[in-house]
Amino acid sequence: MKRIVAILLLFLICAACVKTPEETVVMRKDQEAMVEKAKDALPQEEQTKPLKDRLGVPGRYQYEYQNGYVTIEADAETVVPDGEIPIIRVFPDNFDQSTASRLWDTLIGDMPMYEYDSAATKEAIELQMKYLIRIIDGEIPQEEAMENVEEAQAELAALQQQYANAPDTVPCVAADATLKTAYIGTGRNPRMAKYTYLSGTSLETGCYFQLVNNLDNTEPIVLRENEGESIRPVLRNAYMNYGGKSAPESACYRIVGRFDGTDALPDEIERSFPVTPQEALMQAQVFLESAGLRDCFAPCDILLIDGTVNDERIYAYRVVCARSVRGIPCLSAVGVPDAWSAYDAYKPIWTYEQLMIGIGRNGIYSVSWSSPHAQSDVIAEQTKLLPFEEVRAIAEKMFPIVFAAQADGEATDRTQYTYRIERVQLGLWRIHEFNDIEKGLLIPVWGFYALAEETDRFGERTVRYAPILLINAVDGSIIDPVEGY
Repeated sequence: MKRIVAILLLFLICAACVKTPEETVVMRKDQEAMVEKAKDALPQEEQTKPLKDRLGVPGRYQYEYQNGYVTIEADAETVVPDGEIPIIRVFPDNFDQSTASRLWDTLIGDMPMYEYDSAATKEAIELQMKYLIRIIDGEIPQEEAMENVEEAQAELAALQQQYANAPDTVPCVAADATLKTAYIGTGRNPRMAKYTYLSGTSLETGCYFQLVNNLDNTEPIVLRENEGESIRPVLRNAYMNYGGKSAPESACYRIVGRFDGTDALPDEIERSFPVTPQEALMQAQVFLESAGLRDCFAPCDILLIDGTVNDERIYAYRVVCARSVRGIPCLSAVGVPDAWSAYDAYKPIWTYEQLMIGIGRNGIYSVSWSSPHAQSDVIAEQTKLLPFEEVRAIAEKMFPIVFAAQADGEATDRTQYTYRIERVQLGLWRIHEFNDIEKGLLIPVWGFYALAEETDRFGERTVRYAPILLINAVDGSIIDPVEGY
């Protein structure tokens, strides 16, 4: 319990679609017990009831709590899917060429883009050739090499031809949507791990597109060069980022509030920012349709954000999108740290999937999508879930425990915390086994999403939006939002 409280406090203060891998997976014992509990047969009379009625979920969740420097207020909508919630096995995924091309075509189109190709210089090619010669000469054992001798000989011949006309300095070349292979390593072994990527920048506008897939290492890689040392962990966090340096909205980062597709902006904001939440929602949906993602992602939160440019306050939207699996929405990981807060380079990390779209007065100015996952077999088609009253009891027992240190005020320098729970949602959340990031499960989880307002003793105010509590809907256990299990 102390560990869960510590992680939750750290989390609150810090803060296209399906492929099927073939792999036999063995689950940990406590996950096996949870899955078996989820598979318990429902009584006959319960099987035909809508899920919301079966679980006794009210239309709204109401709650009040005040202790010291902490206030929690809830008059929140409850969101329950229409269909049955399964348990599904998942794996970390990469962006394939078709997805990369669709994203590039949707966001870049025919805009001229360029990249600096550091792998094309004489020095870089020479480093690769020396590595291949060491494979051919047997200096690098076959079990340690990425290529066999025949592959090394063929690639060496191609590189020797390329070397003759290679430039001495890094060239700026035209970029396109083709995924390229890159390596990391040292001078002695420049191919300790590989990944695929694509990137491009507009020399005219500064607009950029970057996509980087996962390194293929299964153990941490220690790179030692010039008496220095760096460690590349086992990290599953494929990502793509699109943005425009010339977009003033790039300066927006502070959360002002959360809206849905029917809300109106306050008058004082609307006068300077004539984009409604409904228009932002429509633009996000058009992007998802154009990128071929409409069937597997949908907007779930519209956050108004602001920033300052040349002493002028400007606004934008951050539209948070969540994946849908078999018609069941996944819970958004918005506001959840990427486990870097307790960073250990030797510990494997699998970040949560997030897709966010930045929308300003001139349309989409940024898109970020990280950590896609691949879905495999269905472990349970229909799950037996706890009644909502039990989930409510667990939550209202946990809130005073989770926020005890903040309520005291001494540990947080008398910062005042106000949590306004905006949504209580039942959906799918990805968990993985301890220290194993190559497989995981999507399981039914209740998420309590809140706008968290922090006001320090000097009157400085910060607003965050995140799930402040995640409860396993099968057995009532608390999900660690940072560690992912």
